[in-house]
Amino acid sequence: MTEQEKSHLLILDAGSGEGTSIKIHEIGQDFDYTLVRADINPDDDPDYLWDITEEPPEDLLDRFDIVIANHVLEHLVRTSVPRAIWHLRNCLRDGGELRIAVPSMEWCAQQILNPNGANPVILPVLFGEQEGDQYQGHKCGFTLDWLRALIQEAKMIPRRANQGIFHIIYGEEEFLAVENIVVAVRHKEFEHVAADPSSALE
Repeated sequence: MTEQEKSHLLILDAGSGEGTSIKIHEIGQDFDYTLVRADINPDDDPDYLWDITEEPPEDLLDRFDIVIANHVLEHLVRTSVPRAIWHLRNCLRDGGELRIAVPSMEWCAQQILNPNGANPVILPVLFGEQEGDQYQGHKCGFTLDWLRALIQEAKMIPRRANQGIFHIIYGEEEFLAVENIVVAVRHKEFEHVAADPSSALE
């Protein structure tokens, strides 16, 4: 995106929950934006009630400068993840960015094997909230290479793949954990592909 195109961004927060992603606040430090929230849970009062494993609403297609899925994909059945990424991609305009963050399986493995004892937040990072609503449990996980491969299978170009820090509340304490992040771009030269790509997770 050019600087002029970035002057005001249209952003879709897919799987926003009841609030908005911290990733959006990071963008908002530098650019003006209009935010659209989509979620599967009607109790979170989203702008669009949408299960990302299903086709997007028509008026979400080909619109957004940025689509964010912040700690969303791990809540899906693993075989539905490639389809969900495809649907998120289809909400982007040409040249738009998809930004995905998920818990890091590499970090979890390191913590589990730590000879000094496992980190107390490993179980909630791996399995999510077990006592919340039906959408809060984790059903799959990702290494950074795995996530990047799924993005490429959706015919997007990874622009950045790295790890970062996120905060998790466990009990009454706040802990730091590690997330895997991929930022990818959609370009029209990759449009002529199958509408339902085969799963890279099968």
